[in-house]
Amino acid sequence: MRLGIMYSSCGSSYSLFFSRWITCKSLQPEVLARVIETASDRFRVPWIRGARKVDLSILPPLVLLPISLHVAAFHVLLGVGVLTSLPILVIWYYQLTHRRKGKTLLFLSLALFSLGYMYYNFVQEVLLKGHIGWGHFSAVTCGLLLILMFLVKAKQDPGYLNRSTSGPRGAARGQREPANGVRKTEEISPEAHPCIQEESRKLIPEKNYCKLCEVLRPPRSGHCRICGSCVQRLDHHCVWINNCIGAHNHKFFILLLVIFQFTSVYGLILTLRTICRGHSVFSALFYCPGVYATYR
Repeated sequence: MRLGIMYSSCGSSYSLFFSRWITCKSLQPEVLARVIETASDRFRVPWIRGARKVDLSILPPLVLLPISLHVAAFHVLLGVGVLTSLPILVIWYYQLTHRRKGKTLLFLSLALFSLGYMYYNFVQEVLLKGHIGWGHFSAVTCGLLLILMFLVKAKQDPGYLNRSTSGPRGAARGQREPANGVRKTEEISPEAHPCIQEESRKLIPEKNYCKLCEVLRPPRSGHCRICGSCVQRLDHHCVWINNCIGAHNHKFFILLLVIFQFTSVYGLILTLRTICRGHSVFSALFYCPGVYATYR
């Protein structure tokens, strides 16, 4: 019964989409979002332990990035147009399809594919043509590996608060007197005693208690609406790594940004010195004659 309802809703989304598209009527964003969500749910790839679901949000960067960069390489005006329209297009796509889903792999896949595509072009156009030595190439490669390593570390648990480690469950103390006459103090779990749990909640300031997660938040903790969890020392939710930044991964996130900045600037300097010979690095950013004819 449930499967039939799901199939009926999916079919209605597709029929509504194609009917409005054929009749040249305006398409509501909610309809397109449902169609993309349905297609993403049905798109699966064969795997050893059965078909695996693939998030379709990783596909647009794989298609848009190479096409847009090749178009931008034909003329300076096309390059300006691509650099202006591509960020707008990415933000529009996110607002249209993913703002109600919470987490999305769109920006993470865009960042990873951009990183890989830049490294590929660096090897093809700079290293293999003999413009730099192996020392420079090793430095860029080590920077790339460090970026990936710190990215993996930054995507780990940022410090989620759960009901087993936090909350108005600072166990209440009870006493019992055993047969030997020695009085002992034992921990009484509030979960087993709703009255104790209710009384303990009244003693907690409302700002320190999350009603959604039902946990007691330590200082500087916060609730992430995208992840749906409370995080220790919550800084923000970074869409580029698809994870929250909190107490456990903050230092790795900072190291990721620093290494990425240095590696990008270093690779950019090597590339500009290669394709714009006779010009300083600063002037090559704004004026590099012949570059479109050479690298088209």
